[in-house]
Amino acid sequence: MAIDHTLTSQDGPRPTLSFDKEFKQTCEVLYEDVFGMTALRYNINTMIEDGTGEVKVGWTLAWEGSDGQQQHKNSGLFNIPRWDQKWRGGFFSCNGFDMTVPEGTVKDLGFDNVWKHLNSVHNESPFHILVWGGDQVLSVIQEDLTKDIY
Repeated sequence: MAIDHTLTSQDGPRPTLSFDKEFKQTCEVLYEDVFGMTALRYNINTMIEDGTGEVKVGWTLAWEGSDGQQQHKNSGLFNIPRWDQKWRGGFFSCNGFDMTVPEGTVKDLGFDNVWKHLNSVHNESPFHILVWGGDQVLSVIQEDLTKDIY
């Protein structure tokens, strides 16, 4: 699993990522200079627990200021399926909804509605993974490649 594109000031301290579950993690620089910022990727690995259901994992991403004091903090939860749990995923693209959303539903909606739709589905039955397809063509290809997983 990777958390991509955390941006930090190019010369500033790197944010720290912590979890309420044990993970092996590495941080790598994706891009050194994106409009004066550095783009980071956090790669995280953990063992999948036996059984059904899922494990809720809390995370915190904290930035320190140049004086060593905490400057900013984000936190949240994500779900990891246990070994015998069928995983749930969502696919979207920069062009909008994936092909599972009826065209009539999409026709009168704006860009923000992609996120409203994904959040409403996620709130009802949390995703274990969310894949950004880049554009509609790539999103369809990803869905075709993963159809046997469902």
